[in-house]
Amino acid sequence: MARYSSSLPTTVDSSATTGVLLPIAQEILARGAKLRFCARGDSMLPFIQDRDVLTITPLFSSLPRLGEVVAFIHPGSHNFTVHRVIRKRRNQYLLKGDSVKTVDGWLHLCDILGRVISVERSGQAVLFGLGSERIAIALLQRHRYMCNLVQLYDRFARRKKG
Repeated sequence: MARYSSSLPTTVDSSATTGVLLPIAQEILARGAKLRFCARGDSMLPFIQDRDVLTITPLFSSLPRLGEVVAFIHPGSHNFTVHRVIRKRRNQYLLKGDSVKTVDGWLHLCDILGRVISVERSGQAVLFGLGSERIAIALLQRHRYMCNLVQLYDRFARRKKG
């Protein structure tokens, strides 16, 4: 059983840029440790919001499942990204952010770094989006219905604030 050095943190400062986060995340997850970091951006709204704290675990021996939220190396930008699996075929996965219209493309298993196992918002666990409902979310994504639902959610949230 491998032992890892305690000198490598498993919680990454949210001020780390994507270019810095990727090699740190790769190293932590390769050692079999969990990674916690502050998410930035809105591509996973409403389930993951800007500044939510995510915990990612390595894949180990289980393959990503339909609807799971995974961390990966984006094929275009080569950035550390967190999006949802909306389709699978053999060892390839089609990934997409919940609130974006375009897919990330088919990725090989080797490009996926780990799976999101928990989301925290303002110190509270966010349960919706990672459980069995993840399959329905993935199917809505495939048929491009999710973006419409996110737009309705956004309008409702703005009215509620105002």
